[in-house]
Amino acid sequence: RERIAAWVGAPRTPLLFGAAGEAGADYLNSAFFVRPSKAGEPAWARYDKVHLVPYGESVPFKRLFPLLKRMVEARGGGEYLPGTAMPLFRVGGARFGALICFESTLPGLARQYARSGADFLIVMTNDAWFLKSTAPYQHAMQSSFRAMENGLPVVRAANTGQTCAYDARGRLLASLPIYEEGVLTVEIQAEQRRTLYSRWGDFPIQLALGIVLGYFAGLFLMPKGVRY
Repeated sequence: RERIAAWVGAPRTPLLFGAAGEAGADYLNSAFFVRPSKAGEPAWARYDKVHLVPYGESVPFKRLFPLLKRMVEARGGGEYLPGTAMPLFRVGGARFGALICFESTLPGLARQYARSGADFLIVMTNDAWFLKSTAPYQHAMQSSFRAMENGLPVVRAANTGQTCAYDARGRLLASLPIYEEGVLTVEIQAEQRRTLYSRWGDFPIQLALGIVLGYFAGLFLMPKGVRY
Protein backbone atom coordinates (compact mmCIF):
# COMPACT_ATOMS: atom_id res chain seq x y z
CA ARG A 1 0.00 0.00 0.00
CA GLU A 2 2.84 2.41 0.82
CA ARG A 3 4.64 1.65 -2.44
CA ILE A 4 1.48 2.25 -4.48
CA ALA A 5 0.79 5.52 -2.65
CA ALA A 6 4.35 6.69 -3.33
CA TRP A 7 4.12 5.73 -7.00
CA VAL A 8 0.81 7.56 -7.48
CA GLY A 9 1.97 10.62 -5.58
CA ALA A 10 5.30 11.09 -7.36
CA PRO A 11 4.06 11.59 -10.95
CA ARG A 12 0.56 12.48 -9.71
CA THR A 13 -0.95 9.74 -11.88
CA PRO A 14 -4.16 7.90 -10.90
CA LEU A 15 -4.01 4.10 -10.83
CA LEU A 16 -6.70 1.42 -11.12
CA PHE A 17 -5.67 -2.12 -10.21
CA GLY A 18 -7.17 -5.40 -9.10
CA ALA A 19 -6.52 -7.13 -5.78
CA ALA A 20 -8.26 -9.14 -3.09
CA GLY A 21 -10.28 -6.92 -0.78
CA GLU A 22 -10.88 -7.85 2.84
CA ALA A 23 -14.09 -7.87 4.85
CA GLY A 24 -13.22 -9.28 8.24
CA ALA A 25 -12.18 -12.89 7.68
CA ASP A 26 -13.69 -12.94 4.18
CA TYR A 27 -12.31 -11.82 0.81
CA LEU A 28 -13.74 -9.96 -2.16
CA ASN A 29 -12.61 -9.64 -5.76
CA SER A 30 -11.94 -5.91 -5.86
CA ALA A 31 -10.83 -3.05 -8.08
CA PHE A 32 -8.92 -0.31 -6.21
CA PHE A 33 -8.70 3.22 -7.57
CA VAL A 34 -5.96 5.46 -6.18
CA ARG A 35 -5.68 9.10 -7.24
CA PRO A 36 -3.43 11.95 -6.14
CA SER A 37 -4.77 14.29 -3.50
CA LYS A 38 -3.87 17.91 -2.83
CA ALA A 39 -3.66 17.03 0.84
CA GLY A 40 -0.64 14.82 0.09
CA GLU A 41 -1.86 11.30 0.85
CA PRO A 42 -3.55 9.72 -2.22
CA ALA A 43 -7.27 9.05 -2.01
CA TRP A 44 -8.38 5.40 -2.18
CA ALA A 45 -11.68 4.02 -3.46
CA ARG A 46 -12.83 0.46 -4.10
CA TYR A 47 -15.34 -1.50 -6.15
CA ASP A 48 -16.14 -5.06 -5.06
CA LYS A 49 -17.28 -7.42 -7.80
CA VAL A 50 -21.04 -7.86 -7.46
CA HIS A 51 -21.57 -10.77 -9.87
CA LEU A 52 -19.29 -13.66 -8.99
CA VAL A 53 -18.37 -16.52 -11.34
CA PRO A 54 -20.23 -19.69 -10.32
CA TYR A 55 -17.83 -22.48 -9.31
CA GLY A 56 -14.88 -20.10 -9.63
CA GLU A 57 -15.58 -17.36 -7.09
CA SER A 58 -18.67 -18.83 -5.46
CA VAL A 59 -20.11 -22.32 -5.02
CA PRO A 60 -23.89 -22.57 -5.45
CA PHE A 61 -25.63 -25.19 -3.29
CA LYS A 62 -22.45 -25.77 -1.29
CA ARG A 63 -24.39 -26.79 1.80
CA LEU A 64 -26.19 -29.51 -0.12
CA PHE A 65 -23.08 -30.67 -1.94
CA PRO A 66 -19.99 -30.18 0.27
CA LEU A 67 -17.98 -32.43 -2.04
CA LEU A 68 -18.56 -29.92 -4.86
CA LYS A 69 -17.05 -27.15 -2.75
CA ARG A 70 -13.92 -29.22 -2.12
CA MET A 71 -13.62 -30.00 -5.83
CA VAL A 72 -13.81 -26.31 -6.72
CA GLU A 73 -11.18 -25.39 -4.14
CA ALA A 74 -8.90 -28.20 -5.35
CA ARG A 75 -9.00 -26.69 -8.86
CA GLY A 76 -8.02 -23.22 -7.61
CA GLY A 77 -11.50 -21.78 -7.16
CA GLY A 78 -12.43 -19.79 -4.08
CA GLU A 79 -15.32 -18.49 -2.06
CA TYR A 80 -15.63 -14.72 -2.18
CA LEU A 81 -18.23 -12.34 -0.85
CA PRO A 82 -20.17 -10.41 -3.52
CA GLY A 83 -20.07 -6.63 -3.51
CA THR A 84 -23.18 -4.64 -2.73
CA ALA A 85 -22.60 -1.32 -4.55
CA MET A 86 -21.40 -0.04 -7.92
CA PRO A 87 -19.63 3.27 -7.27
CA LEU A 88 -18.36 5.66 -9.92
CA PHE A 89 -14.73 6.81 -9.88
CA ARG A 90 -13.60 10.29 -10.97
CA VAL A 91 -10.59 11.15 -13.10
CA GLY A 92 -9.90 14.38 -14.99
CA GLY A 93 -13.45 15.64 -14.51
CA ALA A 94 -14.97 12.44 -15.94
CA ARG A 95 -16.68 9.56 -14.17
CA PHE A 96 -16.19 5.88 -14.95
CA GLY A 97 -17.34 2.51 -13.73
CA ALA A 98 -15.26 -0.65 -13.43
CA LEU A 99 -16.34 -4.11 -14.56
CA ILE A 100 -14.30 -7.10 -13.41
CA CYS A 101 -13.69 -10.01 -15.79
CA PHE A 102 -16.86 -11.72 -17.00
CA GLU A 103 -19.06 -8.90 -15.64
CA SER A 104 -18.46 -7.36 -19.08
CA THR A 105 -20.72 -10.08 -20.55
CA LEU A 106 -23.71 -8.88 -18.50
CA PRO A 107 -25.52 -5.96 -20.20
CA GLY A 108 -27.45 -4.98 -17.08
CA LEU A 109 -24.33 -4.07 -15.10
CA ALA A 110 -22.97 -1.73 -17.79
CA ARG A 111 -26.44 -0.19 -18.15
CA GLN A 112 -26.55 0.45 -14.40
CA TYR A 113 -23.32 2.44 -14.66
CA ALA A 114 -24.67 4.36 -17.66
CA ARG A 115 -27.85 5.29 -15.79
CA SER A 116 -25.71 6.42 -12.83
CA GLY A 117 -23.93 8.95 -15.05
CA ALA A 118 -20.73 7.20 -16.14
CA ASP A 119 -18.79 8.83 -18.98
CA PHE A 120 -16.85 5.67 -19.87
CA LEU A 121 -16.24 2.13 -18.64
CA ILE A 122 -13.13 0.16 -17.77
CA VAL A 123 -12.98 -3.63 -17.93
CA MET A 124 -10.27 -5.45 -15.96
CA THR A 125 -9.92 -9.15 -16.68
CA ASN A 126 -7.80 -12.25 -16.22
CA ASP A 127 -8.10 -14.13 -19.51
CA ALA A 128 -5.22 -16.53 -18.87
CA TRP A 129 -7.79 -19.32 -18.48
CA PHE A 130 -8.46 -19.17 -22.23
CA LEU A 131 -4.83 -19.68 -23.34
CA LYS A 132 -4.25 -19.02 -27.06
CA SER A 133 -7.73 -19.72 -28.36
CA THR A 134 -10.59 -17.76 -29.87
CA ALA A 135 -12.07 -17.13 -26.41
CA PRO A 136 -9.99 -14.00 -25.57
CA TYR A 137 -11.27 -12.32 -28.73
CA GLN A 138 -14.85 -13.41 -28.07
CA HIS A 139 -14.62 -12.04 -24.54
CA ALA A 140 -13.20 -8.75 -25.83
CA MET A 141 -16.07 -8.37 -28.31
CA GLN A 142 -18.48 -8.29 -25.38
CA SER A 143 -17.01 -4.90 -24.46
CA SER A 144 -17.86 -3.66 -27.94
CA PHE A 145 -21.51 -4.59 -27.34
CA ARG A 146 -21.53 -2.81 -23.96
CA ALA A 147 -20.16 0.32 -25.67
CA MET A 148 -22.83 0.29 -28.40
CA GLU A 149 -25.67 -0.47 -26.01
CA ASN A 150 -24.95 2.46 -23.72
CA GLY A 151 -23.14 4.96 -25.93
CA LEU A 152 -20.03 4.80 -23.74
CA PRO A 153 -16.35 4.26 -24.62
CA VAL A 154 -14.90 1.11 -23.07
CA VAL A 155 -11.23 0.61 -22.18
CA ARG A 156 -10.23 -3.00 -21.53
CA ALA A 157 -7.10 -4.26 -19.75
CA ALA A 158 -6.26 -7.99 -19.80
CA ASN A 159 -3.22 -9.77 -18.40
CA THR A 160 -2.74 -12.09 -21.41
CA GLY A 161 -4.96 -10.20 -23.85
CA GLN A 162 -6.87 -8.79 -25.47
CA THR A 163 -6.08 -5.31 -24.16
CA CYS A 164 -8.03 -2.83 -26.28
CA ALA A 165 -10.37 0.17 -26.40
CA TYR A 166 -13.70 0.84 -28.12
CA ASP A 167 -15.40 4.14 -28.85
CA ALA A 168 -19.00 4.95 -27.94
CA ARG A 169 -20.23 3.26 -31.13
CA GLY A 170 -18.39 0.03 -30.38
CA ARG A 171 -15.65 0.59 -32.94
CA LEU A 172 -12.17 -0.70 -32.08
CA LEU A 173 -9.76 2.18 -31.43
CA ALA A 174 -6.58 0.28 -30.57
CA SER A 175 -5.46 -3.11 -29.29
CA LEU A 176 -2.46 -5.20 -28.26
CA PRO A 177 -1.80 -8.77 -29.42
CA ILE A 178 -2.53 -11.52 -26.89
CA TYR A 179 0.40 -12.98 -24.96
CA GLU A 180 2.71 -10.08 -25.80
CA GLU A 181 4.02 -7.51 -23.31
CA GLY A 182 3.23 -3.94 -24.13
CA VAL A 183 1.65 -0.64 -23.15
CA LEU A 184 -1.47 0.71 -24.81
CA THR A 185 -2.04 4.47 -24.84
CA VAL A 186 -5.37 5.55 -26.24
CA GLU A 187 -7.43 8.75 -26.30
CA ILE A 188 -11.19 8.47 -25.81
CA GLN A 189 -14.07 10.93 -25.89
CA ALA A 190 -15.41 10.60 -22.35
CA GLU A 191 -19.01 11.55 -22.95
CA GLN A 192 -22.28 9.70 -22.73
CA ARG A 193 -24.60 9.25 -25.71
CA ARG A 194 -27.93 8.27 -24.22
CA THR A 195 -29.28 5.26 -26.07
CA LEU A 196 -32.62 3.49 -26.17
CA TYR A 197 -31.08 0.55 -24.35
CA SER A 198 -29.70 2.68 -21.52
CA ARG A 199 -33.18 4.19 -21.11
CA TRP A 200 -35.37 1.12 -21.56
CA GLY A 201 -33.08 -1.87 -21.08
CA ASP A 202 -34.62 -5.22 -22.01
CA PHE A 203 -38.21 -4.02 -21.49
CA PRO A 204 -39.16 -3.80 -25.22
CA ILE A 205 -37.91 -7.36 -25.79
CA GLN A 206 -39.66 -8.61 -22.67
CA LEU A 207 -42.88 -6.90 -23.80
CA ALA A 208 -42.67 -8.47 -27.26
CA LEU A 209 -41.96 -11.88 -25.74
CA GLY A 210 -44.94 -11.46 -23.40
CA ILE A 211 -47.22 -10.65 -26.34
CA VAL A 212 -46.04 -13.70 -28.28
CA LEU A 213 -46.42 -16.01 -25.28
CA GLY A 214 -49.85 -14.53 -24.55
CA TYR A 215 -50.91 -15.14 -28.14
CA PHE A 216 -49.93 -18.81 -28.09
CA ALA A 217 -51.35 -19.27 -24.60
CA GLY A 218 -54.64 -17.90 -25.93
CA LEU A 219 -54.57 -20.37 -28.83
CA PHE A 220 -53.95 -23.23 -26.44
CA LEU A 221 -56.62 -22.25 -23.92
CA MET A 222 -59.31 -21.18 -26.36
CA PRO A 223 -62.14 -23.73 -26.70
CA LYS A 224 -61.98 -25.87 -29.81
CA GLY A 225 -64.19 -24.84 -32.67
CA VAL A 226 -64.05 -21.12 -31.86
CA ARG A 227 -63.17 -19.02 -34.89
CA TYR A 228 -61.75 -15.52 -34.78
